[in-house]
Amino acid sequence: MKAIQILRLGGPEVLSFDDVVDPVPGAGQVVIDIHAASVNPADWKVREGSYEDAPWFKLPHIPGRDFSGVVRALGDDVEGFTAGDEVFGITDQGQEGAYAEAIAMKASIIAPKPANLSHAETAAIALGALTAMVSLEDTAKLAKGETILIHGGAGGVGAMAVQLARLAGAHIIATARGANIDYVRGLGADQVIDYETEDFTKVAPKCDVVFDTVGGDIQAKSCDVLKPGGRLAWISRGPKDFSPPSSVNFLRPNVKRDRAHLDRITALAMAGKLKPPALTLVPLADAAKGQEMRKNREVTGKVVLTVR
Repeated sequence: MKAIQILRLGGPEVLSFDDVVDPVPGAGQVVIDIHAASVNPADWKVREGSYEDAPWFKLPHIPGRDFSGVVRALGDDVEGFTAGDEVFGITDQGQEGAYAEAIAMKASIIAPKPANLSHAETAAIALGALTAMVSLEDTAKLAKGETILIHGGAGGVGAMAVQLARLAGAHIIATARGANIDYVRGLGADQVIDYETEDFTKVAPKCDVVFDTVGGDIQAKSCDVLKPGGRLAWISRGPKDFSPPSSVNFLRPNVKRDRAHLDRITALAMAGKLKPPALTLVPLADAAKGQEMRKNREVTGKVVLTVR
């Protein structure tokens, strides 16, 4: 099969489109023919060396964490799926490999693809929706009537977070580039702050929750807009010397993979309550181009690699 491999650490030039060995399902696993895989910030961070000390990282390495496709083969002890089923999933923590024509996955952490979405649309919401769901619902426990500030509302995770916050009945403020303000409002934000021209600490009201998908100095500044006892849920690291004040509940979501969350994503998508972000489609062979487009914020929403 064909796959994108990281041959050495570095820029987009280290990605290679190669022939690799087809996966074989182990016990409790299925092999899935991938139709689409999404591009996430973790992908170029892996490529650049942010995970080089992780026990699972070894060169050459196939990146990619979420995908949509069709079950090809089943290992022993797999129930609930048959060959030909349309499914989607997110690789387990410590596993990657979605930038490929096929992948072997634990059957317990895949789910039926929403029938009303394409493979590309499904791949685009998978990890973003799971991350937003765990962050807002399970970790920050966002409640009806609360005010939330979502940083990066036009991104893959941010777009899902805005929609989930709307379902929770929260008052939603989001940050985005000026060009994406209408897009983020369309997702359900009550107020969108143009981070290129406005200082959110001076524009946003006091919030019950901040969801930080950006990190860096944004994380430290976010404490200024939180009410006493407010919750700051974050998925991107802040400054190295940053220490949150005692008045802030500083929360790092643990985005574990499980069937229950994936089934909830499917149910919300099928009900039209969770819609895919804006998509930019790029062939798998051009993954390097796709990563750079997303990294440089040349596109709104998600870049999705088309495989079949």
